Amino acid sequence: MYKTAEHWQRIGTKLRAGVVTPLFSIYSKDSIGIGEIPDLKLLIDWCKKVNISIVQLLPLNDTGFKFTPYDSESAFALDPMYLSLSNIAGIESKFFKKAIEELGKRFKKHGRRIDYEIKKEKLRILEKMFDSIYFPSKKLPKKCQSFINDNKYWMNDYACYRTLKEKHNQQAWVNWEEKYKNRKREAILEIEKTEEKTIQFYKWLQWQTYIQMLDSKKYAGKNNVLVLGDLPLLVSADSADVWSHKEYFLLEKATGTPPDIDFVKGQRWSMPPYNWNELEKNEFNYFTQKLKYAENFYDMYRIDHFLGLFRLWIIDNKELLEHGGVNGKYFPENPEEWEVQGRKIIEKMLNSTKMLPCGENLGTVPKCANEALNYYLIPGIEVQRWAFQDFKNNSTDKNYNISMLSTHDTSTFIEWWEDECGTANAEFMHKLCTENGLNYENIKNQLFDLQLSTSKTLRWKPEINSIEKLLEIIHLSPEKFQGFKYVYTATFGGKQNFWDYLKMTGRVPYKPTKKLIYKAIKKCAEAKALFSIQLLQDLLSLGNYFDNWDKTNLRINVPGTISDKNWNVVLPISLEKLLSAPINHTIKKINISAGRS
Repeated sequence: MYKTAEHWQRIGTKLRAGVVTPLFSIYSKDSIGIGEIPDLKLLIDWCKKVNISIVQLLPLNDTGFKFTPYDSESAFALDPMYLSLSNIAGIESKFFKKAIEELGKRFKKHGRRIDYEIKKEKLRILEKMFDSIYFPSKKLPKKCQSFINDNKYWMNDYACYRTLKEKHNQQAWVNWEEKYKNRKREAILEIEKTEEKTIQFYKWLQWQTYIQMLDSKKYAGKNNVLVLGDLPLLVSADSADVWSHKEYFLLEKATGTPPDIDFVKGQRWSMPPYNWNELEKNEFNYFTQKLKYAENFYDMYRIDHFLGLFRLWIIDNKELLEHGGVNGKYFPENPEEWEVQGRKIIEKMLNSTKMLPCGENLGTVPKCANEALNYYLIPGIEVQRWAFQDFKNNSTDKNYNISMLSTHDTSTFIEWWEDECGTANAEFMHKLCTENGLNYENIKNQLFDLQLSTSKTLRWKPEINSIEKLLEIIHLSPEKFQGFKYVYTATFGGKQNFWDYLKMTGRVPYKPTKKLIYKAIKKCAEAKALFSIQLLQDLLSLGNYFDNWDKTNLRINVPGTISDKNWNVVLPISLEKLLSAPINHTIKKINISAGRS
């Protein structure tokens, strides 16, 4: 019997369609400046209309003022910027109506990017609301106090951390006064007395997010829609978690990824790796407590960077940032330890929650990670653009995976088709040429159509239609030629191959047509994966919503980069308008024809 048998019994094994979106990207007529928790009810209403029964949300964790969801300042606390000011429990909103209306006027116009100034302004009003109920008695509501008592594992540390961040003008905890940085007992007791009101405020905020999320979760359940939460494996070095449990982290190291064809220097993130030995001494309670709290809000959860349970790529903090992840190593170093470690953690996670886990198994995947997914019957991810050859199989047996057109870390389908499909990575080609003493500019001019290329992607000239033609230009020994051969084999003719996969006829278009988008989504829905979950951007591409957009502005995030375009895209249609969108009939038709609901 599978270890996840009980988890699956709660979910069922029927074919399901789903949609994935960050909450910050959607909005309603009632939300102010950013998507708010009650907006999820409208999204759920839309799901029912189009035969979708899974809503996947990107992380909702408190990011402080960095606004990068996978680099959060708490693995437990939710971000209060998602609160609806008109739905604060225990508060007569009429007394704050003017302040809320003024804020609405300032932030009501939804542009194409989030103005994260909204968080500071919301917190200002929320603090006034809190003062109105706290100062008369200096006591929290009984239900709030009960909530705090139930979450002692993380609540006190988080509220103290937030208060001290405020006291130190949002500086990272490593820059605080020594007594606070190292959590001297007398200093913490002192701050709990002198800053009691602020500490209680941050606890009260978490109670409010709990109430609003619980309400949305109940609404989803009544409408037979599952909520899939995204729980990042890692947490920011500047977080309540690291500050309060330094022993669980290797603070002199950073995590990332090794070099590959897409990131020639690899990636270097700011999040520290775990000290697995210390975590195990405490029965991995840090992980299990996190899941127990998340279970209040989700039916399923996605383990971001699932591979990290088995081994993490770590880089010394002394390494220059421009080196990326080049000079890193796997931790643990011994591959024989990976499977034992990963399965040990998975077992603990499965025993701590009834939520069904899903594993993000993308990137350089160790064999033991995929074997564990199969062994525990945990859904992995199949991204169509990378796995469409596997989608061709004629098996009628469904698999326990998730089929997707795109993810939050990839381009959307329309950008992929126009700029990336069938192209070589420019940086990787430059690296190959440099390593082999070849003139990159000359090679680039001979192999690629530069008018159809970008600074990042190179489109092959049609006449380079065989390995022999490639060899005529790149004169290298068979050993040194292998890198060029790999890139060519993996990318040349990509558009034609995908076109044939969709069984479409006629000339392959340079830009994506509505028929192509429809066929790709339909094919993904027809995959044998149990779940078909698509980015809301890709589904909206069936209509004309992005006709006047720069397609590169649709992307949610570019991994390993710091950009003013990451984590702030706003969709071009309100949830109210989405409910009556012309594309709804098409989306429903796709799901029904694929047997999904």
